[in-house]
Amino acid sequence: MKKLFILIGLVAGMLTLNSCGGEKSKDATLTPKSTSLQGDLRDYFTIVERPYVVKYDENNWLSEYLISIELQRTNVPFRFDTEGIEPVGTFGEGVYGNFGIGIEVYDAESNLILSKSASESGLSGVYSSDDLKNLLTLAEGETGFVRWSARKEFEKYDNKEFTFKLTSYLKIDKNAKKSAKVNSSSSSIDDDVDDISIDDDVDDIYNSALKEASDMYEQAQKEAEEMYQNALDEVSNW
Repeated sequence: MKKLFILIGLVAGMLTLNSCGGEKSKDATLTPKSTSLQGDLRDYFTIVERPYVVKYDENNWLSEYLISIELQRTNVPFRFDTEGIEPVGTFGEGVYGNFGIGIEVYDAESNLILSKSASESGLSGVYSSDDLKNLLTLAEGETGFVRWSARKEFEKYDNKEFTFKLTSYLKIDKNAKKSAKVNSSSSSIDDDVDDISIDDDVDDIYNSALKEASDMYEQAQKEAEEMYQNALDEVSNW
């Protein structure tokens, strides 16, 4: 009986230890190395400085970790026309350039463990291109979030305290934009030419009618002169 009580006590103690210790959290914490972005868009956005907790989601096998970083629009006006500038991976008529935001994550020993390129799309780029589109609509002081997905990069670390920095990319095809403007101007000129052609048709009709009337007048004048001459001849014969 005494042994039974001892066994029950050991089991209860083990259960208590397990409940107190619990399973280690798989969530990660990312802190910015700097509030500044690197790359082409560094003048227009800054990183909101604070620790970012990245939750682990075991049910999402494509992106078990979803990193979400907050950016703030600076007071520097864009030195480029945002019309026709789309997230990387977007092409087609009316698209004159692409931009993107990338992230690099480092462990406690400054080893690069995760890199998402600012100049790539899909799994190698941002989680959603809508995040990027929203950035170009921000007014001074407003903030928006950009997200990236990750999978196994954080799991092997017991200490899930990491640092990160953001990179940026912008490429504008100035020749394509100039070509589009030329085509637009040509279209406008074509419309003007059509209008000129219509005016020319009206002028042709007017000139033709005027010539016909002039010919009729000359013919009538000639017939009148002949009648007048015939009358004179008849009078002289009397």
